[in-house]
Amino acid sequence: MPPAVPTVEIRGLGPDGTAAELGAYLALRRLLDEELSPGDPPIGPAELAGDLHRGDDALEVGHVVAWRGDRAVGVAGTQRHLRGVRPNVIEVDVEVDPAYRRSGIGSSLLHQALGRHATSGVDSVLSWGILSEEATAFWNGLGCPQVYLERESRLVLADVDPALMESWIARASERARDYTLVQWTDRCPDELLDSYAVVRTALNDAPQEGLDIDDYGWTPELVRRHEQRWVERGMRTLVNAAVHGPTSEVGGSTSVAVVPERPQMAFQADTGVLAAHRRRGLGRWLKACMWQRLRRDHPEARTIDTQNAHSNAAMLAINVEMGFRPHLTYAAWQAPLDTVNARLAARAPHTGLSLPTR
Repeated sequence: MPPAVPTVEIRGLGPDGTAAELGAYLALRRLLDEELSPGDPPIGPAELAGDLHRGDDALEVGHVVAWRGDRAVGVAGTQRHLRGVRPNVIEVDVEVDPAYRRSGIGSSLLHQALGRHATSGVDSVLSWGILSEEATAFWNGLGCPQVYLERESRLVLADVDPALMESWIARASERARDYTLVQWTDRCPDELLDSYAVVRTALNDAPQEGLDIDDYGWTPELVRRHEQRWVERGMRTLVNAAVHGPTSEVGGSTSVAVVPERPQMAFQADTGVLAAHRRRGLGRWLKACMWQRLRRDHPEARTIDTQNAHSNAAMLAINVEMGFRPHLTYAAWQAPLDTVNARLAARAPHTGLSLPTR
């Protein structure tokens, strides 16, 4: 029989939590991050508060935290897209303090998180997380098979060969003479917004493996909301775009987030080139120019992390050539909501869960 659940209280937490609650949650977040990637600069209070944002009418976000006294010992975060992609999928991430694992807290957190969406039309549960035996056992035990495998790679910016970057830029100047590099921070220029929303859909061409999700339908309004959310998370977003002169269309773009509270790290947000603009070296050109931009404007940045499907051979080839090396492996697990709830109900007598009937 599984061990009994320690005496815990589970309740929601947002950016308006008390100083004590936010401080305890920050300590948990730092503990989990250090376990995942030892030695990385720790997350700061502003970034944490941004992660706890409530969302808006395009994205629903929530967090429930498990407390033992005044110590935060676990968290389940959820998000649900209300526009742009089907709203019946709830994405969830469950993490527990290593000292409290395998005691039912994860199941209790998941139950509480999913219970908030019981009447919202959600019928599918999708979880993202680090690939481990523990995570696989947890989600498989809830009827969720692994449907996606993702590689996180890390680049040490100082180790990149400047001559290689110059060669990528030179090749693009030959093959993509009709394109101009346009750069901005945080907010796309109004005159490019419609076209930039279209180029964001290029990400739908990336391998989805076994994910049961729809393509994301970017619109100018959703781009603006996405930009605002990143600002609220305490991040600055650097964007490089390749604008096609004859049509004034954005043919491709790449974006990187930098965090003022831990400026040593940068995070690749996305890179995409529309099908009509491919085979001209735009992807390499944009990434090489971004490397130059980081070295020039953000010299304190030491590394950049990026995530790609293990099956995305084209993008992985570019990243490996640039110098990215494997850092972590993530996975996604997915199943119908009814399946997950039934498995949670079966665990209730052993974990202390009190599950309502539906």
